[in-house]
Amino acid sequence: AFLSLGPMYAYAIGMPIGDVSKFMTIAVLATMAMQWPIGWLSDRVDRRRLLAVIAALAAVSAVVGALFGQLWWAALYISTAILFGVSGCIYPIALSMLNDNMETGNPVAASAGLLYIYGIGTCLGPLLGAVFLAVFGSPGLFLFLAICFCGLAGYVAFRIRTTPDLPIEEQGPYVSMAAAEAGPALLELDPRNEALNTDAHRHSE
Repeated sequence: AFLSLGPMYAYAIGMPIGDVSKFMTIAVLATMAMQWPIGWLSDRVDRRRLLAVIAALAAVSAVVGALFGQLWWAALYISTAILFGVSGCIYPIALSMLNDNMETGNPVAASAGLLYIYGIGTCLGPLLGAVFLAVFGSPGLFLFLAICFCGLAGYVAFRIRTTPDLPIEEQGPYVSMAAAEAGPALLELDPRNEALNTDAHRHSE
């Protein structure tokens, strides 16, 4: 939603075209900058709790953007950098959690399911974000994002309370990976997927 509607939002609040490009560039650079520290934390703390904190931080940043984005551009830049920076780490953390909790099974199918859910969000996000923009004006985009991240934080908090934690020492290493790069073929390299690789080799023969 942000990548699709962010430029429209920035232009709607009166930002010059040159500043619109800077606004979006800051968001993308923030995502790149946050990968290492979030990944470092992800290997040392419980990933569900980290995901809940990230979602809550993104929600707070979105609220700040909704309230002050039109009034104070410095607040808009900072809140956007935090929002997009930490939200860009959600997919790789989710992928890491998926693999941490899958001792057996088909990691290719699991990755495909995660990509399927990601694709649904990619389709619905811009549409719903546009509805919020139409109903609530410019702040609607950040309001929509705040609702989404509050929902994610609440769901993760619920799962933390109702399901056991995975010991940190059993977590696999965090690998920064965008959803577009996480094709099923990559996960065929997972050593836990030996049976699938054997079958694939047999069929190729």
